[in-house]
Amino acid sequence: MNISLAFTTWKSADWIKQQLDRDYFNLSEGLIDEIIILDDCSEDYNILKGYETSNIKVYQNEVQLSPLLGRKHLVSKCKNDWVFLMDSDNFLLKESSNGVNCFDVIRNLSLSKDTIYCPGFINHFGYKNLCNKILDLNLIKAHFNDPSHYLKIFLNTGNFLVPRDNYVSVCEQIDTKYLHYTVDVIYFTYLWLSQHNFLHCVGDYEYHHTIRQDGFTNTHGDLSIDKLNEVYNMYNK
Repeated sequence: MNISLAFTTWKSADWIKQQLDRDYFNLSEGLIDEIIILDDCSEDYNILKGYETSNIKVYQNEVQLSPLLGRKHLVSKCKNDWVFLMDSDNFLLKESSNGVNCFDVIRNLSLSKDTIYCPGFINHFGYKNLCNKILDLNLIKAHFNDPSHYLKIFLNTGNFLVPRDNYVSVCEQIDTKYLHYTVDVIYFTYLWLSQHNFLHCVGDYEYHHTIRQDGFTNTHGDLSIDKLNEVYNMYNK
């Protein structure tokens, strides 16, 4: 099995350079065999094109789409059936907080195309009530408002291992009024689950999440508490 590593980016060439400096091909011992980068119509495209090799491909949207719609196009350009979908400023780790090789953990999973695989740890923080569980919409609904499960954070990270074809298919149903970056991922995760799909929280699959202060994003639309509550109510219905 090989997996594609895919990044959406907007004015983030410096972050992509840091990603490529990690040499994921060797770090993953061949599990990752291609990197796909999709720029959302920014002036960094010419810089990014300079990073292309035989197994690193760079594309650009003709118009700015937003992170969520951009991910649909990004994943569709990957050659492999499975894709590590990452933000440009978040980094896959080889070793988990427990000293386990994260890529070996993925190799040993029996992957199912109705399931998105989610990191159980972020920056050494673990979802202890979710780890190594397979979650459907009913289970999430039962614990959605329980603060000990951190579901509103877990469902909104977006740095997942996804099945290419099923992911792109669910993206066809996106309602563009939920493109703002603070609600787009948790909204998509609801769409995914509502199609009788699953999330698997994998205990020793971990990544480093960057806390950015610049607020840099190619978001669309205005965030309102009403929109956020609309998405929360989708889970609670």
